Formats: sequence, C-alpha cells, structure tokens
Amino acid sequence: TKILQVTDERVKIMSEIIKSIRIIKMYCWEVAFNKKICSVRKYEIIRYSIRLIFDSIQQIVIHTYTCVAFLIIYGTMWSLDMNFDIRLYAVASCMLNYLEISLMDFSIVIHDFVHYLTAEKRIQTFLLLDEFKIDHRLRSTSFRTVEDDIDKEDKKMMQLSRIECYIKQAYWEDNGLFFLKNIFFNAYPGDLICIIGSIGSGKSSLLQTLTDEITFFDGNIKLQGSFCYVPQEPWIFSSTIKENILFGKEYNPQLFRRDLVQLSNGINTLVGDQGVMLSGGQKARINMARALYRDTNIYLLDDPLSAVDVEVSKHLFKRCIKDYLREKICILVTHQIQFLQDSTKIIVLNNGEMVQTGTYTELLESSSFSRLLNYINQQEKNEYLIDTQEKCFSRHGSLSETTNEEEELLISENLEIKEKGSVKWQVYIEYLRAGVGHILGLILLILVFGIREVIFIFCNWWLAEWSEDEGYRHNQLRNCTETKNKKMNIIHSMNDVEWTNHKNRRFYIYCGITLVLLILSLFRTVALKFICLNASRVLHNKMFQRLIHCPISFFDFNPIGRILNRFTKDIAIIDEELSATLYDFLRCFFQVLGVIVLVSWLNPWSFIPATIAAIAMLYIRHCFAQCSRDLKRLEGITRSPFYSYLTSTIHGLKVIRSYHAEKICLKEFFSHLDDNTRTNYLFLTTNRWAAIRFDWITLFFVSIVTLLAIIVRVIGRQFSAADIALTLSYSLNLMGLLQWTIRQSVETETKMTSVERILEYCSLDQESSVQQLSKYRPPINWPSQGRIVFDNVSMSYFKETNSPCALHEISLIIEPCEKIGIVGRTGAGKSSFIQALFRMGILVNGHIIIDNIDITTIGLDDVRRRISIIPQDPVLFTGTMRSNLDPFGFYSDVEIWNALEQVQLKKLVRDNMSNGLHSLVSECGSNLSVGQKQLVCLARAILKKSKILVIDEATANVDHATDELIQRAIRDKFKECTVLTIAHRLRTVIDSDRIMVLSNGKLVEFDSPEILLSNTQSHFTSLVQQTGTIEAEYLRTVASLASLKIKSNVSLCYSE
Repeated sequence: TKILQVTDERVKIMSEIIKSIRIIKMYCWEVAFNKKICSVRKYEIIRYSIRLIFDSIQQIVIHTYTCVAFLIIYGTMWSLDMNFDIRLYAVASCMLNYLEISLMDFSIVIHDFVHYLTAEKRIQTFLLLDEFKIDHRLRSTSFRTVEDDIDKEDKKMMQLSRIECYIKQAYWEDNGLFFLKNIFFNAYPGDLICIIGSIGSGKSSLLQTLTDEITFFDGNIKLQGSFCYVPQEPWIFSSTIKENILFGKEYNPQLFRRDLVQLSNGINTLVGDQGVMLSGGQKARINMARALYRDTNIYLLDDPLSAVDVEVSKHLFKRCIKDYLREKICILVTHQIQFLQDSTKIIVLNNGEMVQTGTYTELLESSSFSRLLNYINQQEKNEYLIDTQEKCFSRHGSLSETTNEEEELLISENLEIKEKGSVKWQVYIEYLRAGVGHILGLILLILVFGIREVIFIFCNWWLAEWSEDEGYRHNQLRNCTETKNKKMNIIHSMNDVEWTNHKNRRFYIYCGITLVLLILSLFRTVALKFICLNASRVLHNKMFQRLIHCPISFFDFNPIGRILNRFTKDIAIIDEELSATLYDFLRCFFQVLGVIVLVSWLNPWSFIPATIAAIAMLYIRHCFAQCSRDLKRLEGITRSPFYSYLTSTIHGLKVIRSYHAEKICLKEFFSHLDDNTRTNYLFLTTNRWAAIRFDWITLFFVSIVTLLAIIVRVIGRQFSAADIALTLSYSLNLMGLLQWTIRQSVETETKMTSVERILEYCSLDQESSVQQLSKYRPPINWPSQGRIVFDNVSMSYFKETNSPCALHEISLIIEPCEKIGIVGRTGAGKSSFIQALFRMGILVNGHIIIDNIDITTIGLDDVRRRISIIPQDPVLFTGTMRSNLDPFGFYSDVEIWNALEQVQLKKLVRDNMSNGLHSLVSECGSNLSVGQKQLVCLARAILKKSKILVIDEATANVDHATDELIQRAIRDKFKECTVLTIAHRLRTVIDSDRIMVLSNGKLVEFDSPEILLSNTQSHFTSLVQQTGTIEAEYLRTVASLASLKIKSNVSLCYSE
C-alpha cells in the first residue's frame, strides 16, 4: 500500500509536469522538477528494496527447501542411528520436488492475494466516496434521462423554463474557506443575466452551484428545463472538431453549418489531445458551438468571450447570445462591459456576496456602480484586437489558414509506433548495463548461478551415495548392484568405529554443502533482484531526463496518456514483474543444463527423447514467442488511449455532467477498455495454448524415458541404485522444468518490450545545446542592459529540411528599457517570436543577440533563466506557495512576502491560507481563481528581477481590476527593463515605445505608435480605426502623450 501511495504521488507530479512542460521550460525549472521526481522515486525504490528483501528470503526458503528438508530427515536418522536406503531417497526426492513446486505456486498465490487485497481496499475507498447525487434543493429536468417517461405536465413545465436561485451560503466540500452567500435571483425565458465582479468574487462558483458541482449550500435552487454549462477553461477531447461539437448528438447538417461559420479548417480536422492543435480562441468557439448544438433551455456561460478577437466576440454575442439564445435563459459571466447594456439584469459579486443587482439603467443610478463602470470602461472600452495566439501555428504552423484539411489530418494523426520482430539484443544489453554497470559483474552473477546449480546437483548426488552406502551396510539391496561389489565389500569390511566415522563424514560434508548452497542462493537472489531494481531506477531517471529536455513539439504530438503509460505500467513491469521473471528464467535455465548433463551421463539413452522433446518445445516456443511479444506490444499501445481518455474525462467532468453525457463518455471509455482487455485476453489465451502443447510433449517424454528404463533393464544393462534413483528423479522433472524454462524465456522477452518502450524514450531527440560547455557561460549580470537584436531570423518547430517556418527573415533591434507591443492577427507569429527568444524552436537562419551575446552559443538554461515571462495561461503546481514562487530556494521569506504584497496577494496568503508561505496549493492551483494564479505568476517575475520581461497576453482572462494591477506593477517594477507585450487589448500596448506588427510570420511594421498612426496606410492604423471613432481618437491621444516620454526614458536607461 505504501508503495502504491508513493507511486501515485510520482505519477501525479509527472502528470502536472507534462501538462505544464512549456511553462517549466520557459521558467527553466527542469532541474527543480527533476529533483522533485528523483526524490519521490528514491523513496519509491527504498520501499521496493524493503519488499525485495522479504521476497528474496521467500525465494531462498522455497528453492533450498529440498536440501534443508533432506538435512533434517537424514540428520534425524543419523542422530538416532536409524537404518535407511536408496528407496527412502528416491521416494522423498520425488515428494519433496513436487512439494517445492506446490510451495512456489502457493507463494505466487499469496503474493497475488496481497496485491488483490491492496487493490480491493483502494477501489473500496473510491467506491465508498459520496456519489454525485441530485440535490433535492436543486431541481432540473436536465437530470432526467432520455429514456425516462415525461408526462404532459412535465413537458409543459419544460416549455416554461425558469431559474429560481435562493442561496444563503455555499462552499466547496474539500475547501470550506471560500463560500457564496446571500445570492437571490430569478430568470425566465428571454433573460440575459450578466454576472460581473473582481477576481475571486465567486462568479464561476455561482455557475457551478447552479450545476450542482458545489453540493454544500443552504438554500434552494430550481432549474426548470434542460441546461448546459460552458466553462471558463474550454474542454476539448481528442477527436475531430465534428465529434467535439456533436458530443453524442445526431448530425444535423443545416444546424452544423450555422455553428461552424467561424471555423474554416474543416469539421473532420483532428484536434489532438486536449485540443493541442487549436488555439485558445478556437477551443472557446468549439465549446460555444457544442453548447448551441445541444439546444437546451438554460445556458450557463463562464466568460466564453475573453479568448476571441473583437470581431468574433461581437459575432458570438450578437448572433449566438442575443439572436440564437433570445428565447432561452442565459447566465453570462463576463468582463466586457460593452455587452452589459444588452442584458436584462446584472448581478455584481464581491467576496462571494451579491452586492448589487438590477438592470443596466437601474444600476447606473447607483454611484458605486457608476464608479465601477467608469473604472472598468477605461480598460474595456477598447475593442479586442486579435484572436488569442494560434498555439498550434506558433508551435508548428500546422493549422494556418492556407493548410488544407488533408494536410491537417496527416499532421494531426500521430499514431504510436509499434516495434516489430523479436526484441533486439541491444535492449537486453542496455538493460543489464543499466543494472550492473560493468560486464564483469554480469559474468560474476552468471558464474554464481552456474556454481550454485553444480553444488545443488552434487548435494543430491551426495545424498544418493550416502543412501546407497546405508543399503550396502545393511545388505538391503538385491538388484542392480553387481557393478558395485568392490564398494560393497569395503562397506561390509568396516568395523563399527570406522562405519560411524564414515557416516559422520557424510553428514558433516552434507551440512557444509547445504550451508554453501544457502549462501550462494542468497547471493544470486538478492544480487539479481537489486540489479533489476537498479536498472529500473537508472532507466526511469534517464527516461525522465530525456523527456524533460526534448523539444516542445514532442509534447504537442503525443497525448499525455501515451507519455504517462511509460511512467506507469511500463515502469511497474520492470519494477516488479521483470525481475521475478528473469530470475525464474535464469534459475530454471541453469537447472535444465545441469539436469541434461547429469541424466546424459547417467543414462545416455535418455538423451535421445530429451533432444526430440526439446526440439519440439523450441518450435512451439518460436510460434508462441512471436504472438506473445507482439500482443504485449499491442497491449501497451491500446493502454495509452485508455489513459488519455480517462485523463481527458476527469478534466472535463463538469462539462460532461452538465450535458448529462455520462452514458456517451462511458460508452467511449468502455470501447477503449475493451480494446485493451481484448488484447490482454488474447495474450492470456496464447499462454494457455502454449502450456497445453508443452504438457503434451512432456507426457511423451516421460512415457519414452520410462519405456527406455524398462528396455535397458530387460536387455541386462546394470546400474547402481543411486544412478537409477537420480535418473528417474531428474528425468521426471526435466520436461516440466524445460517447459517452464521456455515459457519464462518467452515471458522475459514479452516483458522486455516494456524496456524496449522505455529505451525508445531514452533516445528522444534533445533540445539543441542542452549540455553547453561551461566555458561559454555568460557573465553573472547578463543581460545587464536588455538590448535584443534579431538578425535575419527564420524559425521552425521541426528539424526536417522542408518543414514550414513560423518566422521568416525577421530583422530588428530593441534598445535597452524599451517597451515593445507585439500585435498581429491569428497565426501572425507573435508567440513564435517569443518562442524564438526562449529558444523553443529550431533556428533555421540568422542570429538572436542579447547584449552582444548570440544566445545559440550559450546554454539553454543561461538564456531562459535570465528572461522573465508572465504566461497567458497561469500555471501552479502541487506543493506550497513558496515552492510555486521559488522552487530553488534562492530567495528569503522577506523577499517573497514583499513580492506578494506588491501583487496584493499577501493578505490572501497570510490570512486565508492557514500556513502562510507553506500553505498547500492544490493540483493545477485549483484552490485559487484564474486571476489569483495570474498574480502569482507576476510575483514570480518580480522575484526574478530580469532585465527582459515577456508578457504573453497575461491579462486576457482576468478582470479589469487585475489587469490594472498587473499593468501598474509592470510600469513600476519593470520601468528599467525591456518589456515585450503580446497585446490582447490595444490600450495595453498603445503607450509602448514601439509597436511590432507581425503578419504570417513576417515583420511588416516596427515603429512608435505615433509614427505608425501618422501613416494612414499602415497596418496598425487600420487596426486602430476598427475600434471606432471615439476609441481611435482616444488611442491617438495616448500614443502622442506616450511618445513624449520615449527619449527621456531611453536616455535615462543608458545613463544608468
């Protein structure tokens, strides 16, 4: 159980890393997370080592049981001076061998039973969790399934849809700190209710209370009619655009075309895992289209307009919300006040409480609302300029507007590669090299296995000879002894003292042999188990090292489930199963060699049927191994979609429940599960197929050996009693042993496919110059000025020669302390420009120079660590608030508190979080709002104190107060830094020193806003004019005022 708990922790951290790998690379936190993973993995290995020791003791007891049992039996008879002969050895040997097999099977049963109890307990804990139940205070006809009969009264009620919300207070089940209180309103068909408020005010929580996701509340909520929920963070599952919109509903071409008016890339385009091939704007539109296609009575929209440009925002609001949903109930959370006057009611939230409600006209009469409106209007009156950056274009250029549907399908369809044929010897060599490190260690281990088997055979031979001596002494042998007359005479000629000494010598030597056997058994078992465990540790760490430093494009084309599959099932196989299988194979292999040599020496005639049977078994093995090996590979491949879909389903659970699509998701989940189970079933039946045929061959061999023994006795060939006993004992066990050896060899090869899959990730392509020579490291204070030069830069995300470029021949100079605004339409290359600065792509041509140093000549860490970024999507990790701000421990508590105070989070962390800086942050920062997470990212940048700051549309999804706070902090704390801002709002960049306008990866304009606006034909002028006459005039005024400060700011920066 403890091992599983540690494994769960490691997998959870791995999942977070993979989801947020882009941010980790930009922050240059690979070392910190590598240390975190290695720390958890080290503890996991320690737990495995403890269990390994107990398993080794069990193996030693079982495999030396026969010798120890004989020692006890013969020791007892020796001490009591009892008479015995070879018949005792023959019978006891057969019985003890069969008992040893039974003990082995029993130990396997106990091992599996313990695993079953652990799994059963974990599953029971999960199944005993509270079910998602429909609260009697929250009633909605949406909760009725399609199959349920709805009477006429119910149908009539559905037509008269409404919302009655009466919440005294509500709070999350696992976090009672935040709660809603005193929220009362009603809604009827045709109502458009807008919910506004600052970050953390409870807007999203209110919608989730309406959908029954927040189950702990005092009051009553009634949703009369069907509803659907559109979350703030769009949910996309791995399929086509068409399937994401239909989501189980029947295809209606006319309705579908209306939904897809803004989607130009084709309905059959594959979107990738979590919509990786789409931009944030595209994902938001697909989520909106999905909601419209449901045609429900009530729509709960959590700020779906923030991630789209001004034209699409207008279109979505006018065509979708105002027109298409004009007869529906629509609850809209928004930060865009230009749409408030079209609402029928406005609800203002503050700290989870409804502080104001009414129509737009009514609230305007309130002085507090007017002040709020004027304040927000200064930030929001401007129109949105552009769509959220096309992530897939900025990463790969794969979904540009010129790309046709067939090309998109080829790019998106990235199936997992399956190896073919037998597992290569190089895989075994790499595995053993990882475990033992040196060839001499492996040779020593093989010698131990061989020597131990020789001693074991000698031990049995010694017992047989001792038993034969006892028979000679007491004249109890009548047959097959003529060849031993000389030895018999010697035994008979001994007096009592000599005979006693002879027996004592037999016993003492046997005790010594048994002791050596125990020591060698202990050494071989523990050594091999620890070698395998060490190989698992080394391969895991190597795989993670290679993974975390591979190009970002790898994560875009490989689903998270596929990657996690390597770190879960494949690692579990080499942690637990492979060592046991490999040990069993080597033990049985050397045992078979020893038996064949012994039986062939004692009875050469037995070698003939043994050879025939061995050839037949090897042929069966050849057929069996091919199927078993490929089925195991196929099982690994079918497991990846299973994990990916499960991860995606958990991520979109709120959407699935609000759409009542549980049956659809279950059907898809069961489909993936059936694919995997079907492969597993074939794998197991293949094992049974081989086992039956091996048993037939064994029966043939035993029959022939028995017949030969009779024939040899009839024709007069004489054997000693000891020879006959050994021959029969080993011959009867030989075929069973050989069968098991062959099956374990196949099982070893089958499990080595997991090593094969891990080694595939151990050879992943790496980012360029991951290990740069330290002698080329830049000065400690670099960059000291923040001057950036792009010299004819072209960049791609692929190494292939003909791959498309995301940037084309960009040349520019950014002076120290300049504030640069980066604008451009969808796919223009804005984020690609930033990616090039962080060396996240392949520099096809040109140079990027920061403070006279070409960034391609120094290490990646030195580049990324010296540049700060505030990302568009804020990312927090499981851990403490301190570890999220400073994972390396570079800064003191005083510095961290100061940074939190500057972003107005000090009160939240100190008062609302129980342990201050050491308070726990939930997975993905789920216990903080989006705005609060964005402020944490700003605090990171303040702590870093870099000379270059990049802002990647950081205010796109936050409220206006947070936007203003971020902009003010940037102006105050980074006034002596070079700041590059990807613009989402024109007002954000209109006061910049210069504006960079990009189009199709090319630099089309780069000058001050005043100069660009003075040219009526410029791209930037056209963008400003699109905002309207009043707003355009305001922007021109701000640009003129800002230009007066440029020269003074630049000269001040140079003087310092």
